[in-house]
Amino acid sequence: MNLLLTGCFKYSEEQMQALRSLGYTIYFMQQEKKDLPLEASEVDATVCNGLFLSHDIAKFARLKFIQLTSAGFDRVPVEKIKERGIELYNARGVYSTPMAEWAIFRVLEHDKQGAGKQPLDQAQGTSRSGRNQGGCSGCRQCGAGSSKALSGFWSRDHRLRHPHQ
Repeated sequence: MNLLLTGCFKYSEEQMQALRSLGYTIYFMQQEKKDLPLEASEVDATVCNGLFLSHDIAKFARLKFIQLTSAGFDRVPVEKIKERGIELYNARGVYSTPMAEWAIFRVLEHDKQGAGKQPLDQAQGTSRSGRNQGGCSGCRQCGAGSSKALSGFWSRDHRLRHPHQ
């Protein structure tokens, strides 16, 4: 089986050996826009990001598996992938922690700047229980991660679930 890895992720020798032990012959290309290191029709699986922006997925006749190194699906032809029954996976949750950290940073920065020159616990959002009330919104995993990380700043965590989650 032929596995095409692209330069969007740095693989250790240990990881490469683990992939080889699964029976893959590994082909690597640094830049996804350049020529493929093997015929597209010979690729069984790939780990990529925007490979199909420059290479027609129709030419990947044996392709059965795609692992994206990004959280979104906007750089792949999802409908064509579904039609052909190709397994498609993304890096779901990859941005949750950094986005949650950024949200905490901004809350603390806002408090330091003096939200009305009152300490956070005396600011407008205090509930009857004395706990802070606040809101956090975000898409899917980023919103959920931020909500969880910020839950110490307020008393309840109300997450809205995406219908396809």
